[in-house]
Amino acid sequence: MKEKIRFIDMFKISLFSPSNYKKLLKLGIGRIVLYLFILSIIVGVPNSISQAMIFSKEQRVLVNSLENEEYSFEIKEGILNYKSSPTKIDMGQYIFYIDANKELKDIESLRNILIHKDYSVAILKDGIAADFNGEKMKINYTDNGLVALNNKELIEVVKFMNIIIYIGIFIYIIAIFIGAIIDAILLSFLAFIIIRAQRIKLTYDSILKLSICSMTLPIIITIVSISGSIGMFIGGAYLFLAINNIKRDIYI
Repeated sequence: MKEKIRFIDMFKISLFSPSNYKKLLKLGIGRIVLYLFILSIIVGVPNSISQAMIFSKEQRVLVNSLENEEYSFEIKEGILNYKSSPTKIDMGQYIFYIDANKELKDIESLRNILIHKDYSVAILKDGIAADFNGEKMKINYTDNGLVALNNKELIEVVKFMNIIIYIGIFIYIIAIFIGAIIDAILLSFLAFIIIRAQRIKLTYDSILKLSICSMTLPIIITIVSISGSIGMFIGGAYLFLAINNIKRDIYI
């Protein structure tokens, strides 16, 4: 009877038993790619949803603040009018600073206020300056067509960002999957060159299957944001352990 290999069997072999990778060669390439995609979903969804929940909580705080009369503002003809200037809103990783008496050219003078958070947004008289974990940007109201805005309109924009967050979850999962596939293809090219030099009788199709399965642990460790060359190194280690075991089976 032909042995059935379920998803959980593929996972266990890929993660814990490189010596049994040869069993996975019986599977079609489509099924192995599907395995990697499902694994990307399993890893990516909880990680991205946890980030979305944090954002959603902070979003509610921001909406509640904007609904407060104390934070009432209006941008008219590209100039911010805000009675409670200056105001600092501190929310976890984020800080929002509102000051209708400061302009974009004065942003460096606010550095001591904003530098303590990974994500900062300074809403000033003539524009917005933001720093998202080192990625800095400046937006002038007039230059970007933002000549009129008030609390009610901004609340609608903030609420609309929920849709963007859910799109981001999908993009994050696809990015994990595509990144792993690209790494697997690069590893398979390298491995194919090496086994040809050693005259090991394995087809490129077989090497690609092994390479994809070797991406199991690298995908899992994306949870703790470890990737890139470390992931390639781990995947390569799994792949060459599997090839060496198959080599012994061929020549013994």
